[in-house]
Amino acid sequence: IINSFSIYPNPTNNVWTVFSKNQTINSIAVYNVLGKRVISLQPNALSATIDASNLASGIYFTNINTASGIVSKKLIKN
Repeated sequence: IINSFSIYPNPTNNVWTVFSKNQTINSIAVYNVLGKRVISLQPNALSATIDASNLASGIYFTNINTASGIVSKKLIKN
């Protein structure tokens, strides 16, 4: 299921868009490098927008949860 997701633009200045070809996205959690959850969404859709405008520049990690499992991706905020 890893290849069924796109996250763009990455790196971003303000917003990441998460798109799935065929998996409903149940939830999205974004974590900073210390492991603290900084964003939590429950889109229940094939796509979602993550607003990063209030996050500091740096590296973040996201867990995208679907019925088929969890996919983790690295996100970069400019």
